[in-house]
Amino acid sequence: MEENQNNQNIKFDFRTLITIIKGNWFLFILILAIAFFAAFFFNRYSQPLYESLSIIQIKSENKATKIFNISNKEEYETPNTNFTLELIRSKEFIKSIVASLNLQIAYYAKGKILDSEIWNNCFFKVEAKINNPNIYNKKISCKFLPTNECIITIGGQQETKIPLNKEISLEDFKISINLLNSVNEEIYENNYYFIIYDENTIVKKIINNLNVSPQNGVFDVIRITYLDNDPKKVADIVNVIANKFIYFEVEKKEERTEKKLQFIDEQLEYVGIELANKESEIMDYKIKNGIISTDENLILTKNNSFISQTANIESEIMKLDYEISVLTEVSKIMKDSKNLKIYEILALLSGQQSSNLFIGLINSIQELYNKREILLFDVTENSNRIKIIDEQIESRKKTMKEFLNSTIEHLTANKTHLEETAKNFERKTIINQPVDGIEISKLNREYSIIQNYYSQLINAKIEILISKSGFYTDNQILEAGSVNIIPNYPNKQKVFGTAFAIALLLIIVIIALKYLFFNKILTVEDIANYTKIPILGGIPKLERKLIKATNIITDYPRSRIAEAFSKIRLKLKFYDIGKESRVICVSSTISGEGKTFFAINLAVSYALLSQKVIIVDLDLRKPSIHNVFNSKNDKGISTILINQNSLQECINNSEITNLDYVNSGTIPPNPAELLQSEKLAEIIKELRQRYDIIIFDTSPIGIVSDALNLFTYADNSIYVFRSNVSRKNNITFLENNIINNEIKHLSIILNDIKRSEDTTYQSNLHYYSDDNKNSYFYDKLKKIIHK
Repeated sequence: MEENQNNQNIKFDFRTLITIIKGNWFLFILILAIAFFAAFFFNRYSQPLYESLSIIQIKSENKATKIFNISNKEEYETPNTNFTLELIRSKEFIKSIVASLNLQIAYYAKGKILDSEIWNNCFFKVEAKINNPNIYNKKISCKFLPTNECIITIGGQQETKIPLNKEISLEDFKISINLLNSVNEEIYENNYYFIIYDENTIVKKIINNLNVSPQNGVFDVIRITYLDNDPKKVADIVNVIANKFIYFEVEKKEERTEKKLQFIDEQLEYVGIELANKESEIMDYKIKNGIISTDENLILTKNNSFISQTANIESEIMKLDYEISVLTEVSKIMKDSKNLKIYEILALLSGQQSSNLFIGLINSIQELYNKREILLFDVTENSNRIKIIDEQIESRKKTMKEFLNSTIEHLTANKTHLEETAKNFERKTIINQPVDGIEISKLNREYSIIQNYYSQLINAKIEILISKSGFYTDNQILEAGSVNIIPNYPNKQKVFGTAFAIALLLIIVIIALKYLFFNKILTVEDIANYTKIPILGGIPKLERKLIKATNIITDYPRSRIAEAFSKIRLKLKFYDIGKESRVICVSSTISGEGKTFFAINLAVSYALLSQKVIIVDLDLRKPSIHNVFNSKNDKGISTILINQNSLQECINNSEITNLDYVNSGTIPPNPAELLQSEKLAEIIKELRQRYDIIIFDTSPIGIVSDALNLFTYADNSIYVFRSNVSRKNNITFLENNIINNEIKHLSIILNDIKRSEDTTYQSNLHYYSDDNKNSYFYDKLKKIIHK
């Protein structure tokens, strides 16, 4: 039997699956309904998030440098995309957006469930000067009064009445609430509040809601998207970010140009003074030594070669000196600044021979600073990730400092070498020159070098000014941010789809669990798989309501249920009992399996064959025979067993010929003891003498053991199971009781078999029984829904 049970659990039974689905249809509809309403309320009462998109193209060009054939690659080359993305997401850039749109103060209208932000069309404006940082990020409610006053509540605790359109000093801040437009009476009925965010909080919020990425892998086309609760606000933020970035590079490059011009102007001022001093010195020397132009020209002609070669060397020395001073200035910035001023360094290095060696290293340091800023929104200064980046920054700064020092030393060595070369030229030419010629040549040479350097500075300044005037941006907005009235979150279709999927998954899980743990008997074959006890047959489920159970066979003699009882009655003949009368004991495991219905209709079936039949209600705990026959239960088996009434006094005649019945009588306090008395055996003996068929309707043996003793008096013991009610482990329970009590001639009946569960037993009727008075209503409702 255990082997059969295991096989039954493994084998898939489609009929069981359909039964589970039909039996739980209402639960499944309820789950779907709950999922639908949960999705509906989630969509209705979730704070919506709107998205706006702007697309920009990165491209910059300097027309003036092309016209005048000026090359300045280092200064004007287009930045790489990664740098651009980090720039837009950087804290400093977002701060400028916050300042432009005044995002630090947000205004809200309070709703019954959801609050809505008021953007751009708010009828009041708040100006505040914060004295106590604790006031930041707190909800400040304001209730407007017709008296041109407002009651503000800070953090739900501090309530203060203040006049409108006037600055008031409070403990934590100075505040002025100004009405901007003409107002109506609605503002006095509704509740509003505002929040003053600290700069870091609002910047962090914007960065978290901002997404900047290349468009479809095209690195010079950038997507800027932003999410927030107000669609107009989202569009404004996206457009301001795009517009600010369009001219950001121009502004930064102009800033770099101004730095360079400032440095050149400083050099021009210094060199101009030196040039003027040298002119005065030459003039003073000529006057002092009486040198006339002719002699001077003669001397200059003689030393022309000397001046030319030495001037070239001195010019190179001046260039090296200038580059050394620039690198020394960069070294000071590197030493004094915790955070590098990249644009200032790039401005100084621009145009220098060594600039290409440093730009890559400077950009890598800047990228690390950008990563550090972004990480600080999620972690603290003491985080390991921040410490790792700090170590990388320090390592690269150290490398750059060493590189700077090495470059300065190299340039200084070159300068020293050139100075020695210039002195050698000077020594060679001095030997054959007169004193006056040597001195005037020396002064003119120095003057020529200074003048040449001054001319170079003037040319450099002109070149930068031409570049500055001609530079413009080709960065352009390909798509401006628009106001999207359809929220991105919640996505209604996605929410409904997810809710339906979850409900469907839950239903499948419930079906699977119920199938795995399904333990109910559905068909006669289910019983046969678990026991070798003979099965008399099955009683089909009746689909037509009857007034009385006793009328089923008499009113519908050709029905399938009448046919089923005829077959059962025929099978009982095969049990040779060796007696003229037959005692049939009917029981079940629990109440509600239809044993009383079976006992009555079996009795009617025998009575229609002109056999003397009596049905005895031996269920002394919950009797029901008297209800079927509409009789009183004041006397019966219980009163007979205590000798209060005789058997003859308790026999009742039914409206069906040859069918009598005995009620259970008054419910006794000790039914088990009464049923074990010797008086019962005498009653059964007397009944055998007077009737052909005696049918006992007993109490369920799964609840009490009264019926087990009655089985010993029976010629046939019939155990009733009910389809889709009785459990398979009840068969095991019955098997154990057979072994322990040695019940003979035991057979099984399966009651209430549905048409879809067993096509062998079908009917067009629905029976009425005392154990299931309301089943017709539910079965009828299920039938309508199934159709």
